[in-house]
Amino acid sequence: MWLMSAHASLRITVEVPEDFPTIQQAIDVATPGTTILVHNGTYAENLVINKTIHLIGDNPTTTIIDGSTANTSYSPTIEVYSSEDAGNVKITNFTITGSKKAWGIYILFPTSSGAWIENNIVTNNSGGINVDAADNCTLINNTVTNNQYEGILFIDCFSNTMKNNTLAGNPYNFGIYFNGFDHDIDTTNTINGKPIRYLKNKTCLNINPTTYPGIGYLALVNCTNATVEDLILPNNVNGLLLANTTDSIIRNNIISSNLRGLEIVNSHNVTVQGNNITDNVWQALTLDNSPTNKLTSNKLANNLYNLRIEGATLNDFTQDIDTTNTIDGKLVRYIINSTNLTINPATQPDTGYLALVYCQNITAENLSLEHSDILVAFTQNSTIARNTIASGSIILTHSTSINTAGNTVTAGDTGISLNNSENSTLTENLITRCADWGIELEASSSNALSDNNVKNNTSGIDLYSSSNNNTLFRNNIANSNSYGLLLTDAHYNLVYHNNLTNPIHYQVICSYSNMQSISDNDFDNGYPSGGNYWVDYNGTDQYSGPRQNMTGSDGIGDSRYTNLFTSVVLDRYPLMYAIQTFDAGTWQNETRKVEIISNSSLSNFNFSQIAETLSFNVTGLEGTNGFCRITIPNIIIHDLWTSDLTVQVNGQPQPFRNWTDTQNTYIYVNYTHSTKEIIIIPENPTAVITAITITTTILTTIVTRKIGNKRQTRNRKICLSQSTQAS
Repeated sequence: MWLMSAHASLRITVEVPEDFPTIQQAIDVATPGTTILVHNGTYAENLVINKTIHLIGDNPTTTIIDGSTANTSYSPTIEVYSSEDAGNVKITNFTITGSKKAWGIYILFPTSSGAWIENNIVTNNSGGINVDAADNCTLINNTVTNNQYEGILFIDCFSNTMKNNTLAGNPYNFGIYFNGFDHDIDTTNTINGKPIRYLKNKTCLNINPTTYPGIGYLALVNCTNATVEDLILPNNVNGLLLANTTDSIIRNNIISSNLRGLEIVNSHNVTVQGNNITDNVWQALTLDNSPTNKLTSNKLANNLYNLRIEGATLNDFTQDIDTTNTIDGKLVRYIINSTNLTINPATQPDTGYLALVYCQNITAENLSLEHSDILVAFTQNSTIARNTIASGSIILTHSTSINTAGNTVTAGDTGISLNNSENSTLTENLITRCADWGIELEASSSNALSDNNVKNNTSGIDLYSSSNNNTLFRNNIANSNSYGLLLTDAHYNLVYHNNLTNPIHYQVICSYSNMQSISDNDFDNGYPSGGNYWVDYNGTDQYSGPRQNMTGSDGIGDSRYTNLFTSVVLDRYPLMYAIQTFDAGTWQNETRKVEIISNSSLSNFNFSQIAETLSFNVTGLEGTNGFCRITIPNIIIHDLWTSDLTVQVNGQPQPFRNWTDTQNTYIYVNYTHSTKEIIIIPENPTAVITAITITTTILTTIVTRKIGNKRQTRNRKICLSQSTQAS
């Protein structure tokens, strides 16, 4: 057999199973141009084709390729992937089935000569046939039925041909994503017995149930003066697609039960009126690079995401969209060229969608949106605060000086995205369970992301496409299913005091066309401020100082944190435990935070401007060693505490270490956990002395003011005070 196989690999035609027991073995040894004849039988395989071959079965009903053997993976039953030798692949006369998590046939290659898929039965896969970035492909006489999701899908490809294909029983039979609409698709293709109407280069069309009876799928490509009305358009990838189409009317249609409802791409002057767009699995109505359209009296309901408007210029967002449009019964508010507005449930009740386009000095606050977005486009000096968005996003595009604070975004695609936006702040937002990224920055620079809680998303935070000079600090990036933090061609960013606790995959990935650019970003704030907490860091803390060579701990790891893939040092001063942040009040019109790093549980934080004390409880297993590293903004100390600092532990003065820089004072103290009665007494004799008694398994660390006549703000003298020890 093996001699035969070696000899057969030199022949123009080989046979399976006569020459090779499996189809994949025949493919592996075949030279480009080989024909592989596959005789009747069931072949439990997942095929990978990366060269020009002709794969021909005896009969489509009796020659079966069953991909269910890799049912736990995401392997297509047949995959044709990028290769210079993979043009002109032919796949003919098979039943292709069984790939429950992927495609029956998946074609991915950017070659000039496409694949030829003919006379196959593609059934009972996750999806039928996917042509992805593959041009000049031909699909003829295929039957694509009863797949779990899509039937045939084109993604970002051109000049493909479809003839005599039968699609039926797929929830989303046919459609096109992204770019590439110049295809040869005629009415010999049917969906559930109805013809596909792929209309190109037409003018003055009137499309309704009388003029075009029985429409299985409808697309208008490069058309003008078309009217589409009174149709029912279900069960496709795009319910209705308009591409490069102008001066048209879409009126009184029912577009439901598709992946995406109405998609208008690279089109303009389209009136969308009186349509019911409901129960679509993904997006209901999309305007993509499509300016100056009019939307009126449309009802969008029970869609995952309802209205999405995308573009690169102000003109792309210049739309006439009034409040007669509703989302789940609430009003669409599309506000253009306004200033000095406050938008909240009192001033703008029943808001279901909000867009701010070319606006200034707008505050949008306390809104509650479901399956919808807040869009901020070409807008300046505005605030998006304390809004709750379920299954939607906050989108900033081409905007500057936007304060996005205290919002909760749940189960969107990307929670908060910035595109070509700068000098904005994202702070104290909770972003969770998003299908893509928690926060994404594209070509957006000089922004500050702080104190955001980004957890349980597919991925955490993404900076790409020259998103430079951003600062990311005190963010919690937790439990991402994929990447925690991804930087792709993003430079000169400062990333510090973040907690990266992603247990499954990668904490941080830096991807660059030039790998030396990794060093452009800083993952620490120098010493003594430090870097980030990495859950997978396994260093020790026995030393301190800028070189980590001085005796005594400081809460910073003695060794550096390196990139998993490149072994490049990312963080010179990794933190030993996660940072916890506490509000210390407002100073000079800015909220100040106290940061604490500790291996103890923290509770009862209190910063009293009256008693001039900072206190909190720490809990740990009795008899074990504990530590705290406390970071206090200098402005608090300068304005409130006149001189030296004293640390008391359990009412007793405790030795500690401290450092200062221009921003903060850092205090490191260690102790032994125990159970005691705690009494906290400020040292200020003129203050009202209040005894606070706490009985629990705690250790209390307090930082108090010591009265002194000399004000010292540099190189503070550390004194130990005496206090009554609790019995």
